[in-house]
Amino acid sequence: MGMGSSSVLQEFGEVLEFPRGDGLKLAHAVRNRWPPIKIIVTSGQRMAPEDELPEGGRFFAKPYSPAQIRGVLREWAGQSIQP
Repeated sequence: MGMGSSSVLQEFGEVLEFPRGDGLKLAHAVRNRWPPIKIIVTSGQRMAPEDELPEGGRFFAKPYSPAQIRGVLREWAGQSIQP
């Protein structure tokens, strides 16, 4: 999403602006605006300690396997259908 010095995410009539390359700020903004959304953060540049992630977020260092992502998605799907 490189659009110069800032990027914009627009969905459901909301606009969130964040500095280019600051995915953690975007992840927190999305989580704060839409708390039910689950967040997966990936990076090939740096590690994201758990305390820097949005609540319930997961981090994967690149390269990661599709199986890792599927595992988390299955876990989250199972949580959402539990009584």
